[in-house]
Formats: sequence, structure tokens, C-alpha cells
Amino acid sequence: MRVLQIISALIVLALSQMLHADDTKHGVVYHLAEESQAIRAFHNATNHLAADKHVQITFVALSGGLQALVADAADEKGRLYAPFIDELSMAGVKFKACKNTMRAMNLNLDDLNFGVEEVPSGVMEIARLQNEEGFAYIRP
Repeated sequence: MRVLQIISALIVLALSQMLHADDTKHGVVYHLAEESQAIRAFHNATNHLAADKHVQITFVALSGGLQALVADAADEKGRLYAPFIDELSMAGVKFKACKNTMRAMNLNLDDLNFGVEEVPSGVMEIARLQNEEGFAYIRP
């Protein structure tokens, strides 16, 4: 009788874990290193959020990709980046800018879109998110 109770408890525990597995947040870091990839990356993130409501997306912009986070910046077709960033931010996406690149481009946080966070090093932040927080890595 005791064995049946233990087996029943294990089955209930396993079913409970299966039912709540989809409620777990998981992270993905999008490495934005080239401005020319920004619109595609923003579309990818929008599609990602639509397909997976439990994902936490963080963009880390460095090198040429930082230009996409500059306020009033637009791509070669004249499409402003800010509306994409605003929409994604409202959906919980985080945007982080490399301080080393900002310094090299003579930019400060006031030059970037609202809500962008500064990190000391873009590559360090990508590595930290992967190693310490278990984020998956995407480079569009």
C-alpha cells in the first residue's frame, strides 16, 4: 500500500511539472553588431515573442549595431528604428548598449532611444547572459 502511495505521489509530481513547464521564463540574447541587420532582428524578435510568450529577449548592441539605438536613426530606406524599439520595449524586451562603443562614437545615454541601458562591454554582457543566466544566443 505504501508503494502505491509513493508511485501516485511521483506521478502527480511529474504531471504537475509537465503542466507548468511552459510557464518558465527563458532568455534569449540578440547580438546586434551591424546596423544593416537591425530591422531584420527587430522583426525576428517580434515573431519570436508571438510564438513564445514566455521568452525574455535582450538585445545587446555594439560596434555598428549601436547606431540602430540612436534616437531618430533610420535605415537606408528611411525606416526609423525607434517605433520598433518602442513596441518591443512595451512587450518586455530589453535593450543594452556597449559603453566601449558609445565612447568610441562619442555618444551618451541621452543620445539613445528611451529605455536603453548601458553596459560596460557588449561582449562581456552577452557572455554574462549566456553563462550566468542561461540565455540562448542569436546573431541575426
